[in-house]
Amino acid sequence: NVPFSRMGAAKVVGVDISPGMIEAATSHPAKRNIEYYVEGDISNLKDTLLRTTNKTNLMPGAQFDTGLFDLSVAVFVFSYLTITDMGKTLKDVFSLLKPGGSFVFSVPHPFMSSHDGESFGFTQH
Repeated sequence: NVPFSRMGAAKVVGVDISPGMIEAATSHPAKRNIEYYVEGDISNLKDTLLRTTNKTNLMPGAQFDTGLFDLSVAVFVFSYLTITDMGKTLKDVFSLLKPGGSFVFSVPHPFMSSHDGESFGFTQH
């Protein structure tokens, strides 16, 4: 979030299903006044954003159909969704991107599931 605002983002909007993560983000000492965080289900992203416009300073209207964001980022989200919910999420994300906007996402590599909490199997010297 902070890097996005430092890179010139006019607004950063974060959505998380966890109230604890939203609290951590909103109370972070480095939070800037262009950052907005709301609790919601990513598989109902558009509805979540429409329901929380009073918290995100987003204006309901045509932009919800023509694109609000230049960039959307999802970190480890798809590991927790069903195939159906992935489809709903992708539909909402792409409908909320401005023309030419980008969607970047990450999922954990299967190697991470075997992480033993120590050295990832590498020898430490």
